[in-house]
Amino acid sequence: MSYNQKGKLNNHWKGGSYVDAEGYVLVHTPEHPNAQANGYIRRARLTLSQHLGRPLISFEIAHHKNGDRIDDRVENLELRTASQHSAAHRLDEWNRQHPDGELRVCRTCGKVAWTTCDLEDFSFDSKSLHSRQNECKVCCNSRKMREKGKRR
Repeated sequence: MSYNQKGKLNNHWKGGSYVDAEGYVLVHTPEHPNAQANGYIRRARLTLSQHLGRPLISFEIAHHKNGDRIDDRVENLELRTASQHSAAHRLDEWNRQHPDGELRVCRTCGKVAWTTCDLEDFSFDSKSLHSRQNECKVCCNSRKMREKGKRR
């Protein structure tokens, strides 16, 4: 019996890939620098790593654009930092729960406001090239005070 054998020599070997509890496909690639201690790596991370020609850094995330965790095609994957990834998912979730408005984030401090109820907390900078680049009133006033001080 080959119960003590690892990998392909084991009777229970199923090809070296499986779907984990979170719905991601893991592939047995023990030689890859991003592989876990058991030799498995998420196929999305492996795909992006091969596409970029380098291992991913620990804080880099392979984001599935269409939300399907099994669809690991390069065109469906996007490289994000952990903070970008979590912020995007929070924003998506908020917009799903509140389809009748828009969530705004201050470009300076990150304060979040919902346009239908908290719009008065936001200042739209008319000098900005893009009107969608907005700031909360506190950051806008602070910036204006700094700009005034520089002119003197």
